[in-house]
Amino acid sequence: SYTNLLDADAAWRMATAFDEPCVAIIKHTNPTGIALADGLAQAYPAALAGDPVSAYGGLVGCNRPVDGATAEQIIEVFTEVVVAPSFTDEAREVFARRKNLRLLEVSAHDDGELQVSGVTGGLLVQQPDLGVDDASTWQVVTRVEPSDEQRRALAFAWQACRPVKSNAIVLASQQAAGGVGAGQMSP
Repeated sequence: SYTNLLDADAAWRMATAFDEPCVAIIKHTNPTGIALADGLAQAYPAALAGDPVSAYGGLVGCNRPVDGATAEQIIEVFTEVVVAPSFTDEAREVFARRKNLRLLEVSAHDDGELQVSGVTGGLLVQQPDLGVDDASTWQVVTRVEPSDEQRRALAFAWQACRPVKSNAIVLASQQAAGGVGAGQMSP
């Protein structure tokens, strides 16, 4: 569907924003979880822990080829689409056990490409927000200087916050989002 394609794009863009192995779980173009680890099989459970309820029916983006161990974890939760640069034969066999699960292989994208959205009577065209300044250049305005660990956590959170819609809040450690909030209407 149109929504799934938008979510797949959001999952791919989020996962490929990081150099380390990354898993991003997306629902309605917002991340429900994102994590970095030594491999996808370690990153997936950390990403899922961010919001396991909202991950149901979501999309998973991976910035590395998906292997069988990662696929086994992904199929434990109803997932619409998995987007990655490739899938091993073992992963394809695992995913084949799930009806209506779609796999999208995507090659690297150009970070400089324009983002285009349709609006009534026209198009919105913009350059994408490409990331974070080097944490060592940040100006500290508090009395307490952040540690290197805190700077890495802030850099991760800043990157994870990029695709969140309006009034974004990301609670994060160095390598995983513990919670993500987008702008909501008042009840």
